[in-house]
Amino acid sequence: MAPRWAGEPAREGGWLPRSAGAYARGHTPAARSATNRFTGAATPLTSQGIDACASRLSVHPAELWTVLQVETRGCGYFADRRPIILFERHIFSRRTKGRFDAQAPDVSNPKAGGYAGGVAEYERLERALALDASAALMSASWGLGQVMGFHATDLGYGSVEQFVDRMMASEDEQLGALAAFIEKNGLGKALQNHDWATFAKGYNGPAYEKNQYDKKLASAYLRLSTQASPDVGVREGQLRLMFLGFEPGTPDGAMGSHTKAALKKFQAQQQLPITAEFDAATLDALRKQQALLPRSDTGTEALAKQASAPAAVSQPAPVPVPTVAPATIAPAVAVSAPVPAPALTSAPAESAPALAMSPPPPTPESALTVSPATSTSALPAVQPARNTVVTAPAWTLAPRGSPGTAATLEPLTVIPSDAPEMREAPALAEPLATQLRQRLSQPMEPDLQAELSRVLVLRGKAAPELGAPAVETLDLCITALLGDKPNLSFARSTRLRIASALADRLYPLRPLPILRSSSPSMQVVLGLGLLLLCSHGLATLVHQLLTTEATTFLGVPARTLLLVGLCGAVGGVVSILMRLGDFEKMRGASRVSMLMQGFFKPLVGMYCAIFGFALMKSGVLPLQPATPESALYLNMSVCFLLGFSERLAQDLFIRAGEGLVTLGANRSSPS
Repeated sequence: MAPRWAGEPAREGGWLPRSAGAYARGHTPAARSATNRFTGAATPLTSQGIDACASRLSVHPAELWTVLQVETRGCGYFADRRPIILFERHIFSRRTKGRFDAQAPDVSNPKAGGYAGGVAEYERLERALALDASAALMSASWGLGQVMGFHATDLGYGSVEQFVDRMMASEDEQLGALAAFIEKNGLGKALQNHDWATFAKGYNGPAYEKNQYDKKLASAYLRLSTQASPDVGVREGQLRLMFLGFEPGTPDGAMGSHTKAALKKFQAQQQLPITAEFDAATLDALRKQQALLPRSDTGTEALAKQASAPAAVSQPAPVPVPTVAPATIAPAVAVSAPVPAPALTSAPAESAPALAMSPPPPTPESALTVSPATSTSALPAVQPARNTVVTAPAWTLAPRGSPGTAATLEPLTVIPSDAPEMREAPALAEPLATQLRQRLSQPMEPDLQAELSRVLVLRGKAAPELGAPAVETLDLCITALLGDKPNLSFARSTRLRIASALADRLYPLRPLPILRSSSPSMQVVLGLGLLLLCSHGLATLVHQLLTTEATTFLGVPARTLLLVGLCGAVGGVVSILMRLGDFEKMRGASRVSMLMQGFFKPLVGMYCAIFGFALMKSGVLPLQPATPESALYLNMSVCFLLGFSERLAQDLFIRAGEGLVTLGANRSSPS
């Protein structure tokens, strides 16, 4: 998505939204070994920079990533390490009061347009610099946030030259300018409250509804708030590979196939272990190799190019500059008094915007230097790849009809077909996203709200591992939850199945996969196994250590009670095993209830057996053994049957109750 900083502020004029296609065209990287006045350190974005800006605006990093992914290009530099720009000829015409409209209508024109796109925008900027250097720099949008140059003074920069210098230094500085603009224009509150309509209007102007920027922001935030943010370390490696002439693909912070291939090529060239990961040694080598690349040359050649310029820019007053790394100084965009147009020099600048940022870890290119000799490395120099075309975030190369540029970039919102796996969950379909936003703005039942949250979180986690089918299924769950009559049961059961499949994929060797079975019979068996695990040791301890042949309990041999109890428990176990097929008819029942059936059925059988044994000994149950030697076996058989058959136990207890009632009646009747 192209950024929307193309127009003057409302107090100076109307807004003019920019064409995304016009912004993207012409992004063809120049030779990496070439140098020009706008080539700086180009330090990639760091987590310290993100945290500093998030703290300043009192927002979460997810809100900043939302703005970066929707409202900006997502990358602050071209492949030749010059800041991303777009030159606005109508702004230049306004700033110069139309003095050059007739002379150079392609760069000075009351009507917006004439974009060349990509690095070709610097050709337009150079022509404007020859006419009026200060106005030219003010008429371009710069860097990650595409902040217009004429905002420099309002945002706390000493001059537009110093602002440009900071944009050349790092993406942290570019993000700082974006944060300063948001704060200056009172958009921080809207960002904190996720008031995307207000934010989009302040950022893009009144025409934001035409391109539905508020809806795109809401959708992007929903995705980013339920997923991990882009990996800043991977993104840094991707940008540095791009600067060195390799082809890592989109610098999106994700390890795709193109990134891995480019990384392996670099590691092989530098004689590093082929890990296909941005480990510490690889990142260090990338930083050192980028430090060897030439930067801005402000010698006589650069000054000679400005000799014919009619206008001169005065030297800005020196003010302090906070640098990205400790004890480093960034150069300023400065002009000597006799020179008619500005040149970028290595004179230390001391101007600072209002943004205060925490310094990230020092890197070899933390400060701009004039001579490449100031940064040396024992590693072999990287030879720039020839005829390379590097994509920028969320864009892909496509043929261009005009002869001026070899290729153009068109927006791309789908995953490349050659990607081996889905790196992140795609955004919700617009109708579903709209329905979700509307539903979230209304009161919601706690159970429904909790289930919706679980589905959205699982959607982001399942996408890289289970792919599109899982994402589509979870989208169906969201649809079921957002209906007039939410189908909570369907959504929960489906979500649990996908969560189980994801766990199997992430932890294929985790023990006892049977524990995750959804079969009711398997859950009953698990309860049975849990009981046996708990009771086996206890029964052995009682039999071997705590009882002897002479030990009695309430006048009954303790080992006899233990034996009949075990017979009843075994009967209950056999009953469960013979009825496993019947349990399968109970699908949908609570997992805990099925587990408890397996656990307590043998215990019920044990107590029924002990009670039946007591009935036989009391004479209420008139069962007599054929011989005294067979009494023990009769007791064991009856106790097993009582534990095995619930029906038999119930009938026996009923008959025993009737017998006790009859016995009591006979004793109370007069003789």
